[in-house]
Amino acid sequence: MIGKEACLCVILIVLNCTHGLGKEYQIICQDEIKSEEKVPFVVKFGATHESLNFESTEGSPAIDAGDPDGSLDPDGIRRDIGAIPTMQETTLFLILTEINYRPMIDGVEEEGLEFIEIYNAGDQLVNLNEFEFSGGFSYTFESNLYLSSGEYMILVKDESFWDGFGGEIQEWDNGRLSNESEPILLTNSEGQTVFSVTYGDDSPWPEPTEYYNYSIELNENTLEHEDGSKWHLSYQYGGSPGKANENVLISEVLINEVMPKNDGFIRDEFSEYSDWIELFNISEQYLNVAGIYVTIDPDHPDMGQIGLDDFDQTTIEPGGYLLLWADEKPQNGLLHLDFKLPSQGSELAILQSYDGDFVLIDKIDYERQYPDISYGR
Repeated sequence: MIGKEACLCVILIVLNCTHGLGKEYQIICQDEIKSEEKVPFVVKFGATHESLNFESTEGSPAIDAGDPDGSLDPDGIRRDIGAIPTMQETTLFLILTEINYRPMIDGVEEEGLEFIEIYNAGDQLVNLNEFEFSGGFSYTFESNLYLSSGEYMILVKDESFWDGFGGEIQEWDNGRLSNESEPILLTNSEGQTVFSVTYGDDSPWPEPTEYYNYSIELNENTLEHEDGSKWHLSYQYGGSPGKANENVLISEVLINEVMPKNDGFIRDEFSEYSDWIELFNISEQYLNVAGIYVTIDPDHPDMGQIGLDDFDQTTIEPGGYLLLWADEKPQNGLLHLDFKLPSQGSELAILQSYDGDFVLIDKIDYERQYPDISYGR
């Protein structure tokens, strides 16, 4: 009788299985199998996964350890070694990180440059199959399209405007982004909401530019993308599609000319004769100098700063120039500095705050200047 019972137990618990590496094998017991009956070593005839829990325990090395070249589990991640896939919540880590809803080229809107950017902030590959965008535009992701951890994906209105981009883009099916306010909704293959972000063109969202092309970007890659106060105008002209939303070093702006004693040469917008500094963009790109510091004292690099509130005023076109007024009247506008230029001669420098330090962009030393005579390169 004892031998018969032992034999019966062996028959009950021997299973023919095919694991995630595609090989058939037999098991007598498996410590990863759990049962509501607290008998993990016995599987009854006729039992199904509805009555017994065959999922791997949390932290099991069997999770996401199957054939790396095989099909993925339904959660879009590398298949598990086990009878039933262990589903993991990954779609919650997809976030909207950049929107360009009103791209302006020299004051004229160019719809073809509209785009949005999503980012996988999780630590797992996400299968985007049948995920769907809706709102002002619509797009359904096709099969075999995945977004790896830490990667960005760009969706655009017209891919013909993105020749030479160098990254992967998806062209949405139809529609466009509203110039004012609307929701951008992403749902998964089950129709469940992944995120819904309603952007706007007024506070707390950044005010859009009227003349030059700047997107809006999320300050940090966090799930707070629904809060307009967590967004800013892009640091770079045209935005930063496919890249982190970070400040970039400016190196191609020079101090081209100065007039420390402007008695009657040129007036500012208030019809006043003020000392002036001319900046020159030597690059072939549009450059935004908002936030750059200007100083005549090396020990005080932050004497004056170009304002941050209107990128249309602080953008220099390729090969273009920008006048700053050194008049001790910063209240007069973004391009007015809180000091004057010494006519007897001085050092003059422009710097950028970057990564917690001041980085020199350019500097000159000019000698004594006479009324309405400028000093230039």
